[in-house]
Amino acid sequence: MKAELQFNIEDREDKMALNRCIKAEDMAIALFEISSNHKRRVEAIAEAWENREHEVSWNRVLDLAYTLIADELIEQGIDLDELTE
Repeated sequence: MKAELQFNIEDREDKMALNRCIKAEDMAIALFEISSNHKRRVEAIAEAWENREHEVSWNRVLDLAYTLIADELIEQGIDLDELTE
């Protein structure tokens, strides 16, 4: 079985669809890392925040979560501006 996709790369929407297809595996890897590995790191910091074991503000926990997500996207070569309108 074989499938063939065609894109008109001069059309803005088609080019975006092509980029999404090309980056699908990278996005899947990034989502796995975010949902599995990075989640544990953020949970540990959130637990320390809840237990007041360390002076960690809730904003610091959120900043860490967003930083981990952004770093993972960069590591996988994902530019969300290329993939979204």
